Amino acid sequence: MDKNRKLRRYSRKDYSQLVDFPVEIVGRDGVVRRYSFEESVRLYQRRIASADNRYDDGDIAAAEQLHCKRRIEQLRRSYFARYGWSAIQAAEEGIGEFAGEVAAFLRRYLDGSEMEPENLALTAIDENEDRQLYFASPREPGSDKRFLLYVYRFTVDNDAARAREEFFSFLKALQTVRGTNSSVEGLVAFHHSADCGLILTSPGGDGVQLQPTEPLHAHSAAPLAAPDPLREGIALLRQGERRAALRRFVRAYESNHYRKAAYISAFAVADHLGAHPEAETAALMGSRYFADDDELLFLLAISHVRRGDGQAAKKSLEQISANGPNRFDRKLIAALVELMDNNVRGGRRLLLAAVEDCSDPDPRLLATQRLIRAQLMARNALQVGVGLLAVVSIIAAVMSNPWFLIVTGLSIMVVPAVQTAWKRQLMRSLSTTGHNAVSLVDPAVLRDALRN
Repeated sequence: MDKNRKLRRYSRKDYSQLVDFPVEIVGRDGVVRRYSFEESVRLYQRRIASADNRYDDGDIAAAEQLHCKRRIEQLRRSYFARYGWSAIQAAEEGIGEFAGEVAAFLRRYLDGSEMEPENLALTAIDENEDRQLYFASPREPGSDKRFLLYVYRFTVDNDAARAREEFFSFLKALQTVRGTNSSVEGLVAFHHSADCGLILTSPGGDGVQLQPTEPLHAHSAAPLAAPDPLREGIALLRQGERRAALRRFVRAYESNHYRKAAYISAFAVADHLGAHPEAETAALMGSRYFADDDELLFLLAISHVRRGDGQAAKKSLEQISANGPNRFDRKLIAALVELMDNNVRGGRRLLLAAVEDCSDPDPRLLATQRLIRAQLMARNALQVGVGLLAVVSIIAAVMSNPWFLIVTGLSIMVVPAVQTAWKRQLMRSLSTTGHNAVSLVDPAVLRDALRN
């Protein structure tokens, strides 16, 4: 199918109709499958993340991403229209595009419990740039059940990385206080997707008997007969099905938050696919449950480098213990942090030391090191050329024509412009997704995680 025909097919799609759940979606193999609301939203979010990998043409990839975004909006609007109730409809204006997500979340965890979701009234009590806070209480008098609902937004309207980090930090804090006395806010349930995070709390956290569709806690063991998503992911990875393997690894750490291998595996595969938001989620969540683990702290530093936050990356590297492994990838990341901090001399020295200290670096990481060095050499060549031009123009102005001083002034002005252009190119190289993403993770990290 040619490009124009594909783009016309996207433009003819209708997103105005309400859909029923479970929703039927035709897969790439032509098979019609039925998905729940949460499964269908995650399916389209995975398609958004993988569009650059699946399509070589940028226009088609952008059309696919826009289509999936509109389909997610349609799914959320449909669920809210069919399963929302009066109290949550009153709060729709504040919750906005995530109203359907909130309705599904509350139904998922409260249906079948002593607290029916339709009995909850939502009242907005606090809001900041990253999240909204709602007081959820029964509309009938006499019940002592009270909840707080936190709605986090991981969208382009705010700093998605900051909001995601705040979500996981708060979630980890709630996990540590669970089971305390009834006067302390405790975790009831949580849910997160690519663009939002939801947390439900209550005094003590144990006041409601939940019927979740997936375990919430590390001690909530799945049935013995159930397949292990981590092992499934390993098998898929060996078959070359990296995208499917990533989904299994994510499922593994979501069902058991203390599976370190699942976090590392999800990060390594997502980073290799260029799915940097998914990699960052795995690193953030893993570092919350294994706060002192050197490997997860290092992966978190890579996530910070990917999104251009050199100070946060440096802080993560500083937390790694002194006896941590001395590998090529760690020296490479340390060099990038120095370059992001405009310490060009120190960064170049670390880039050279990475090769000198490691006898057999991974070829993809070595290619990244060479790319960064090439960018540095181009920067230096431009600055030397501009400097020579300034010197020549000064000599010409002294010996023949003072007007050459204009060239000198322009040359001096170009020097910081060269630095800015080089820095922009460096950051673009590190944040690029899809096929053109540079490698920053040693495959040995994944092999070691799966071996242990």
